Amino acid sequence: MTTARGRVPERVAALVYLDAFVPSPGQSCFDLVPWLSGVFAELSAGGGGMAAPLDQAALGVDDPGDAGWLRAHATPMPVRTHQEPLPGPAIPGGLPVRFVRCLRFEAFAAAADGFRARGLPVDELDCHHFAQVSRPAELASLLLAAAPAGTGVTA
Repeated sequence: MTTARGRVPERVAALVYLDAFVPSPGQSCFDLVPWLSGVFAELSAGGGGMAAPLDQAALGVDDPGDAGWLRAHATPMPVRTHQEPLPGPAIPGGLPVRFVRCLRFEAFAAAADGFRARGLPVDELDCHHFAQVSRPAELASLLLAAAPAGTGVTA
């Protein structure tokens, strides 16, 4: 999303980091969490740069219904999404930015703390990493609230 803002700024009115890595320019997600490159290497063995879906339990999913839904709908992820360094500013200026922290998954607590340290807003949801599955209405409300007035974003 940060890279999209740098490439097509006219199409991005706000940035919402949903339980996400926030690398600095020149850093990748693997730089932030070095052991993650080994996980992706295992998940992508023979997959042409695509990693099998991560284990839902490892991402804090403890609800059997959510886990089942995720297993049925999960698809491979390009390894490059975590491997490529961020080309531009970590948090571009000039537009609203916020972080949504999913409290039942600890991996992004430091990123949320970094937002707070910069005086940027952090919202919290009591859920696992997949808020769109476990708390869709609450997440939708947060996303709609993040959209600046006049953008035409409505429910």
